[in-house]
Amino acid sequence: MPRQCLAAASTCDADLQRCCPPHRCWRGPAGVAQCRLSCPVDMSWPCHAAPRVGLVVARWGGWPAWTPLLLKTLGATANASTGTNLTFLLVSEAPPRGVPLPPGVRFLRMGLEGLRQSLWPLGCSLTDGRGCARLAPLDGPAFSSAREVLSTAKVSTAKTNDLKPLLGEALAGALAQFDWWGHLQEDLVLGNLGGRFASPGALAAADVLSPFGAPHNASGVLMLYRNEHRLTTLWRQSAAARRVLESPSYLVFDESGWGALAHGDNLGAVLGREAVAGRLRFMRGGVPFGVTHTGREVSRLAAAGRWMASDRRHARGVAPRPNDALVACWSEGALYVSAGAEGDPCSGYTRRGAGRQVALLHLSSLKRQPAFSQLRIEGEAAASLAAARQITLTEHGLWWPLPSPNASSASEAAQHHQHAWLSGLASPDAAWFRLSSKGVRAYLLGLSARDAARRRRDAAGCARVPLAPSSLPLPPIALARPTAFRAH
Repeated sequence: MPRQCLAAASTCDADLQRCCPPHRCWRGPAGVAQCRLSCPVDMSWPCHAAPRVGLVVARWGGWPAWTPLLLKTLGATANASTGTNLTFLLVSEAPPRGVPLPPGVRFLRMGLEGLRQSLWPLGCSLTDGRGCARLAPLDGPAFSSAREVLSTAKVSTAKTNDLKPLLGEALAGALAQFDWWGHLQEDLVLGNLGGRFASPGALAAADVLSPFGAPHNASGVLMLYRNEHRLTTLWRQSAAARRVLESPSYLVFDESGWGALAHGDNLGAVLGREAVAGRLRFMRGGVPFGVTHTGREVSRLAAAGRWMASDRRHARGVAPRPNDALVACWSEGALYVSAGAEGDPCSGYTRRGAGRQVALLHLSSLKRQPAFSQLRIEGEAAASLAAARQITLTEHGLWWPLPSPNASSASEAAQHHQHAWLSGLASPDAAWFRLSSKGVRAYLLGLSARDAARRRRDAAGCARVPLAPSSLPLPPIALARPTAFRAH
């Protein structure tokens, strides 16, 4: 229990959060703050307003090829009516080129030099009696002074992953207006993040949210923290904090279960200690920390929230591997992944696939494949993608329906007969292709059926037994001569 903590109904300092667990300090009207279990009934208290969430998307060294898709999904979820006000802060040395930022997405210019300067005071504030933690250049030898560190241009962006848990302090000024802050990777496609992850209900029930399920406590992909001093400074409680700042290597401090700190005091270990001690309310993968339900009940609770999906296959006893039968459907702000043989809205089944809706999809494997890493989303292709109401992702690239050019009414325009295909696999002289919608839907349903059969086999513990011989469905680009849109 915290030292000198305050009892229920005591006046408290909302920044220092000195209430005795499980109470916390609630800001009230006219500067009043009180230790309570929950928000008071009085509607004049600010806690009744929609929570304001600021998510940092930090990227150095250039934005990836799929950035227009990322920005489209960021804008859609930032402007959705979910009861949560989401704002995304792109932090980098330069904004994405040629892509306007949608409402709810802002750019904060900061190079790696600026990041080091913002972190230097944090290293000097570690109270371990050994003076300032010297920030080594991020991929070079340790230096003896801050001047040498801050004048070094050679850096490694991999090391910046270790620093994600520190961004709440490093960017305190930019994040001060938000009730919650967090960090988000750029290799994602977002669905209804404010409704399925950062929902008002989840935010009211927790102090920290992670999309990873047990036993993993921390995620470099996405984390969300209540914007309070005791939570923003959680990283300081790690015995490895000084090492994280001083080491030029990426130690995987931001996650748990792998890397140099897999068995050390990484952020996941800190979160677990604080949750066990009752000093924070923690939710992992939609399940509150410490839930003692059976495995099946926990799976049901996680499925009800279904926060995150991956483009990899995960099965007991088998190492994760890319899912070459993945079908992910983004439809007007909602995201469906692996809907199975029943299909999803992108395949024309508007009332199906709801059970496979997720808040986000991590492109951990696809981002390294040419279909995505070599995408060219520009010109007419970029304009068409920006206007699309549905987009499907497979290992072969992006697919979306095209409006009928000769339609005489809105209803006729909605009857799509052709799809666009955009992929880094395309020939250099063609930016994108027009294909038959009938062929695209057959291809997507074939992939979904194959994926569903694999998941049933994996769930039965037969992941090592191959399916009956059957090739994956071929994309329609391989079956028919398409109409190519030439690159200009």
